[in-house]
Amino acid sequence: MSSDTLISIVLTLIGCFLSSLSLVMMKVAHNNNKQEESVFKLKEWWIGLVNLIAGSVINVVALGYGNQLMLASTSSISIIFNTLLSVFILKETFFRSDAISILLICTGSVLFLAIAKNDETTYTEEELANLYWRPVSLVYISASLLFIVWAYYFDNKIKERARWFQRAIENQTDASS
Repeated sequence: MSSDTLISIVLTLIGCFLSSLSLVMMKVAHNNNKQEESVFKLKEWWIGLVNLIAGSVINVVALGYGNQLMLASTSSISIIFNTLLSVFILKETFFRSDAISILLICTGSVLFLAIAKNDETTYTEEELANLYWRPVSLVYISASLLFIVWAYYFDNKIKERARWFQRAIENQTDASS
């Protein structure tokens, strides 16, 4: 791995972290806004905005060191940052499906970085359209969409069960009081 590639990966990770932190800080600002005042008056919201701008600038700088395909794969780590920051800062519940998702994202990103070619290929619009309409591409896109729908359904079912279980425990605690 070249030093430029390593620099681009590190910059992308920093940029993704700052962007994820910005979203969480803006959510903190909205959650703490009890008087319904303008978010522009809230320190947390401004911290979030500054982090969003800094993260975006760092991601653009990272493009100068690595190719876009590789950096797009590395950027998927921002989902992991969002999940973890939401758990630690916003005190959201961490579900088993979140852990499985993190594992799959890490595995996919590492595999992609290991397998991806580092060459620059330029395609015309017609060549791109032909690539997208190949049977293997259509099968991949269809399978991806089906998996996303299935994962969303499965994730909601797990969260429904967790909420039901939590309500049952709360009802049991209330009944015993």
